[in-house]
Amino acid sequence: MANSAAQVRIFSDDGHCVSDSLVMRRALEYVKMFNGVIAQHAQDPQLTVEAQMNESLVSSKLGLKGWPAIAEEGIIARTFSWQITFNPDFMSAM
Repeated sequence: MANSAAQVRIFSDDGHCVSDSLVMRRALEYVKMFNGVIAQHAQDPQLTVEAQMNESLVSSKLGLKGWPAIAEEGIIARTFSWQITFNPDFMSAM
C-alpha cells in the first residue's frame, strides 16, 4: 500500500470497531512495516448493543440502556498496549 501510486499510509475502520483482537494485532504489525497509521473507532460492540446514551445515574433514572465507559476504554487500552509491544519507539514519539 505505501509503495502504491497512492502511497496509502492511514487506514480506518470508519466507525465500525475492529473488535477481533487477532485482526487488530495483524493490522498493527502490518502498518509498522511502512510507518503506517490505524485510525480506530474505539467501541467494544458487545458492550454497546442497543445502548442509547452514556451509562450514568441519568440513564438509569430514564430507563435507557447505557453505554459503559469501559466499552471505549478497553479498546483503547488494548491497542495502546499492543502499540508499545510492536513499536517500542512509539513512547519516545509522545
